[in-house]
Amino acid sequence: MKRNIKKIMAAFTLAATMMISFENQMVSFAEFGPAKGADTGYAITQTVGPSVPAAAGSGTGTGTNTTASAASISPFNTNVYGTPVNGFYCDAVTTYTYENMQADISALQSHFGDIVKSGVLGVTADNRNIYELIVGNPQAENQILLIGSMHGREYITTQLIMRQIHGLLSMAETGGGVNGQGAAALLQSTCIRVVPMNNPDGVTLSQFGIAKVNKQENVANLLAMIEHDKQRENYTGDTDWYFRRWKNNINGVDINRNFSIGWAQLDDSRYFPSYEYFKGPSAESEAETQALIKVLTEADIDEVINYHAQGGVVYWSYGGATDEVEARSLELAKLVKQDTGYILGAASTNKNSVGSGAYKEYLAAKGIPAVTIEVGVGSCPLPESDITGIWGKNQNVLSDLIYEINNR
Repeated sequence: MKRNIKKIMAAFTLAATMMISFENQMVSFAEFGPAKGADTGYAITQTVGPSVPAAAGSGTGTGTNTTASAASISPFNTNVYGTPVNGFYCDAVTTYTYENMQADISALQSHFGDIVKSGVLGVTADNRNIYELIVGNPQAENQILLIGSMHGREYITTQLIMRQIHGLLSMAETGGGVNGQGAAALLQSTCIRVVPMNNPDGVTLSQFGIAKVNKQENVANLLAMIEHDKQRENYTGDTDWYFRRWKNNINGVDINRNFSIGWAQLDDSRYFPSYEYFKGPSAESEAETQALIKVLTEADIDEVINYHAQGGVVYWSYGGATDEVEARSLELAKLVKQDTGYILGAASTNKNSVGSGAYKEYLAAKGIPAVTIEVGVGSCPLPESDITGIWGKNQNVLSDLIYEINNR
């Protein structure tokens, strides 16, 4: 029987009036990228991320301009042309693209039938679909939401999630189970709603630069954003650095700063569309933001697992959450920690915060427990080869969560 978490009145959160304090706000490691020209600014280094060109005149870097970048398929030396493994790109070691995901969605539906369905939650500003997968029984009492690639440069999370879905469905097909309980039976009493690539435009920018931008007006806007960022940061180096590190959507908006809770109070430090941080012209202005809100209106979600990169941390505590929501979030975080070995984030020091425009605070206002799982260690985008280690740590997370929600 479900707990009564979601019936807690959202007014508790909405009534809070304390302005956001950046000092007290918990920020994931993924918020901090390497300095331009030096990709070595981490105390812990597990892998080496993409090379970052130095500023002009330094004697290093490529000096490649944007026009030259657009002339090539990918200016970033990514392993785009990976070969699918047993028909699935997600099981390969490859740069996992929007097109790879589309192919895998079709393969999942073709192979596993009605147990997996797909739909479109919205269309981005550059005409890409924001897909939703519905895995298991849509009418089930237990409903889990799984999200990847809210930030463009964190696209390795989409590949991980698609592997998890493929693995779970294969387990159900072959009669496998969790702790003696069959996966097929668990899927009859559970629905997993999956947004595997929330920000496909940002992902494509990080992987290809402007070479695969669909609309010319978006190209012009992107160049204006980057020029503004260069002037703001006094940077004269390679333009491709900005595309490779692209975090926001193609409109230059950080989706995880675009939700209504705390949006007005948030000082995003940008005030202009950018490759990172900008909160947008208004709350919930973006198709990607609206897609994640739409999921909550279509289903009675019990808990949310939001994959980001990087840091090897599980965040569970945030301002505005009731004690009951936070207690359940901690239970989820401990289960993830047990599987992955990732460290637990600390409890929030700003319990009365009105939020930071982030999805986690939006969920708290609705009484929905959630955890943010930061995979990998290094600089984003993480190298394609890191999927092997990340998968090794996370391959049991989804199946164990499904077992746990059915046996609470």
